[in-house]
Amino acid sequence: MAWLQGGPFLEISFLIKEVDIKLFTSKLATLPCITIIEENITEKERLFELGYLFDEEDPNSNRIHSVRFNLFVELAGKRKSELLVNRIATETLLIVFCFFWK
Repeated sequence: MAWLQGGPFLEISFLIKEVDIKLFTSKLATLPCITIIEENITEKERLFELGYLFDEEDPNSNRIHSVRFNLFVELAGKRKSELLVNRIATETLLIVFCFFWK
């Protein structure tokens, strides 16, 4: 079952210069307005760093580094949210917050 269902959604995205997903999630976890709802953040961080092949049949294909976290965000009330993190360059992460907006 998906964490977010229905809508309407507000999506906020931005780029950050960051190499280490662990550093990013630890900084995020210190914010009082965000609560990460995951059983094993360390495993998700590990899978992000490992990545997966763009073409599973070609071992020389590019690796995709992407992860999704469920969270609560305090923004005009407590809201269920999803955080998507994608590595789009060696030192650049694309951060996308999606949450219900009423």
